[in-house]
Amino acid sequence: DPRFPRVDDVELAQKLLRGGLRFGVSSASAYHYHKSTLRDFRKQRFVNGRAKAQYMWKHGIYHLSMWPPLTTTYMVCFVLVKRKLWLLPYLITGGAIETAGTAKGIWELLLTLGPGHSRHRLT
Repeated sequence: DPRFPRVDDVELAQKLLRGGLRFGVSSASAYHYHKSTLRDFRKQRFVNGRAKAQYMWKHGIYHLSMWPPLTTTYMVCFVLVKRKLWLLPYLITGGAIETAGTAKGIWELLLTLGPGHSRHRLT
């Protein structure tokens, strides 16, 4: 859906799962190039949170695993197990900003759609 470009990977994965594809875990590594300034980082995580709210609303997915505090908690535990403690400030700060973006995204959807509208208005 071109209206939600920041969650296209999540949407593709959901479609593939519905089609019967199974995902696994490998030992492969992925490298990311993150924003170089704190301002850009905050903006990216906030917008990602808003996009997550739109995605959840569009698909009617209100599973707790989509809520940023829980995904952040999972990542913090992973980092602790792997003993990569230098990542903790990044994860905690990013998770808090993404949570704020998700909350704002839900609020905007509620204000835009008003009472009596279902999530299907986005599709």
